[in-house]
Amino acid sequence: MSYHKYAAAYVANVSPDDARDYLAGVGLPVEHALFAAGETEDADENLLPIGFGDPDNDDVYCVDSDNGQVLYLGREDLSTTYVSASPRLFDACLRVFEAEIDASEDDPEDLSERLRLRLMEIDPTAFQEDPGFWGNILFDVANGDYSVRG
Repeated sequence: MSYHKYAAAYVANVSPDDARDYLAGVGLPVEHALFAAGETEDADENLLPIGFGDPDNDDVYCVDSDNGQVLYLGREDLSTTYVSASPRLFDACLRVFEAEIDASEDDPEDLSERLRLRLMEIDPTAFQEDPGFWGNILFDVANGDYSVRG
């Protein structure tokens, strides 16, 4: 998986050092089933866009510049949904998601439950909203939307 490292000037307003350093030093996946890294010119002082989700809409993933949390911003209604406590934990969740989806031949409901447990181990805050970002993704997994089974 290739990674996009964010320009130091782009992430300069992100207050938590670990979040800023992770984005500039390690970065996030260029291409993933749930995420595509990118920088935009319309960066907000408080919510820094770090990537895109569904190609059919303008929604973006953002980092809260004050606390480093990753949020999903619905551009149409400006709603935010909590995703992860930090870019590092978000990346770890994306990696586990991809590895499990790619390797699994399990029933989609079993895969969804296994993913829930693994994601909770990585980032215990990932399910703080109900159903929230990850809850909605796992619902889709359970329905077979990410299945590689034939």
